[in-house]
Amino acid sequence: MIVSETEERDKPAREFKRETYMELGSKRLIWLGLAILLSAGVAGAQSKPDPLKSGFENPPSSAHPRVWWHWMNGNITKEGIKLDEEWMHRVGVAGFQNFDAALETPQVVPKRLVYMTPEWKDAFKYATTLADQLGLEEAIAGSPAGASRAARGCRQPRE
Repeated sequence: MIVSETEERDKPAREFKRETYMELGSKRLIWLGLAILLSAGVAGAQSKPDPLKSGFENPPSSAHPRVWWHWMNGNITKEGIKLDEEWMHRVGVAGFQNFDAALETPQVVPKRLVYMTPEWKDAFKYATTLADQLGLEEAIAGSPAGASRAARGCRQPRE
């Protein structure tokens, strides 16, 4: 094979270009590998659950609402207690503050349960037992509404 003088002169340049292309190819492979590793790391980081997001989507019981549950002037039945507590549980209420309010509320049950009578205590025990079975947190007001009103100097009219 006859090699011309021009080809002989350009040989180092061709070899240099070939080496340069090989180096560039190697560098491209390295960058491609790094990009793949980084994207895998990002994908791995994204697959880990976000505690803030999961806590918002499924809040713990301590973050669920509690409600005031007034027993208005003895208008209480065990059937009503059961319906109220089952509803609270079903809608996600975590507990209640029970408060007996002996205010001027009309009678809406066949027999009122007067505060702290044996019948009232039985209904209250039933409410407490049912709340425990349903996993509801229970808090109790220290005195009925009528008593706290009287303590502030507001007297109920006598009959």
